[in-house]
Amino acid sequence: MVDGETARGLARSLREILQAAERVLARDGDSPLLRMITEHIGCPISQIPNVTERWPAWEHANLQRGVDAYLAEHSPGADWFGIGGAPKMHTDLMDMLTMVSGPHMFSLGPVDYTSVGIAPDRSMEAVQFGLVRTAAPDGSPVVLGVRGPSDYHPEPTCSLQVLATARETAGEVRE
Repeated sequence: MVDGETARGLARSLREILQAAERVLARDGDSPLLRMITEHIGCPISQIPNVTERWPAWEHANLQRGVDAYLAEHSPGADWFGIGGAPKMHTDLMDMLTMVSGPHMFSLGPVDYTSVGIAPDRSMEAVQFGLVRTAAPDGSPVVLGVRGPSDYHPEPTCSLQVLATARETAGEVRE
């Protein structure tokens, strides 16, 4: 049997642990990576629909050219940013954004680039994994995520992910 003083001491200790955990969780919500996205789009990450399209690996150069043309029209000078931290090759973008703390910490990081063949003797630089803040044709803020093919997947594909406040807006940008 536990006496009253011991029980009160244990309760105080548990309260202090919970308060410390609350402070850590509040600080983790202040991720620069999440801020780059949520402040631009204007809503919490939990409310952002994720619209994705995938293409065969050999379309990577065309995907990059399409994104470059879109950015030139809707947000020239837009800066790319990346995600650093745990290995990204098997993790979906939205999963990374919800795991900015914990055992698989992801954070704001550099863009990953690769060289993509465009002819037998020519290549171009392309984003292997990165994000860029831009706008939809109607001016709504969106974030584009580009991922090149991975050698670790049985059927390598490249993809475009569009994050926006509305699925319709993201779909329009994707098209």
